[in-house]
Amino acid sequence: MNNFLVSRRAQVDYYLATGFLPSRLDALSELTFEPGSLAQTFDRSFRTGQPYESMSMWTTIEHQLSLALDQVATEVMANPAEDVDAVLHQRLDALARRLDLLLDD
Repeated sequence: MNNFLVSRRAQVDYYLATGFLPSRLDALSELTFEPGSLAQTFDRSFRTGQPYESMSMWTTIEHQLSLALDQVATEVMANPAEDVDAVLHQRLDALARRLDLLLDD
């Protein structure tokens, strides 16, 4: 039963319930996509794509980005007339500078 979550059937069911692509190529072949050309694109990506290299700092980056986006949403919802581009640049440019310093080893 250890293979249940990664079984072909479970991956197909997961896609049908969530819309997230399966992690198995054989499950991908059981799905239909609109437009149909997406099936070829996904198949090619599964066969030739490469994951990003694992980063030990990814959790920190993800957390900081989540906080920054939450601040953007809070600020824009509190002030609907606010210039969204300016708010994004204010929050995300500052985050990018901090992350550049953190990752510059």
